Amino acid sequence: MIEYLKLVVDLVGHLAWPIVVAGALLYFKKDVAKLLQRIKKAKYGDIEIDLAEAIDEVKGDAIELGITIAYPSSSFSASDLELVQTAPEWAFLQSWQNIENILITQGSDGKRQPITKLVRQLQSSEKIDSGLADLILKMYRLRNEIVHVSGIDLTKAEAMEWLGVSKSISDRLNQKLA
Repeated sequence: MIEYLKLVVDLVGHLAWPIVVAGALLYFKKDVAKLLQRIKKAKYGDIEIDLAEAIDEVKGDAIELGITIAYPSSSFSASDLELVQTAPEWAFLQSWQNIENILITQGSDGKRQPITKLVRQLQSSEKIDSGLADLILKMYRLRNEIVHVSGIDLTKAEAMEWLGVSKSISDRLNQKLA
């Protein structure tokens, strides 16, 4: 009889924490779901990205290059601001499209070629410096990660900073490639 009681005590001791954790998760499931949506780390196939870290790296590089990352909201079009409010990830894509259009129309010889190759050609011809080239390529990779990894929740502040960096890079490209 004592062996059975000892067995019950051991079972209760080992099962208590998992039951408490499962109960807490069930009780707070809405809050946990919201928290999980805010996670900025994702895995797609063999690729694992930390989006918050990648965005911070792009911002840090932009600041080092003297690129403005914060603009008043009046500097952006109404459609850009609406995108930030309704779908921040689309603001990332739209602003990248502007950079890509500048690279293709002003930086290439008319042939369609990969962005990476185009940026490296502009760098080797000294139309843009290596810092700007590296920043553009980081933004390109980050844009691709945002497109290909589902369930990433971007904040409005991150989208506004991205718009600021994109605007500065677009202005700088227009100036250097004109």
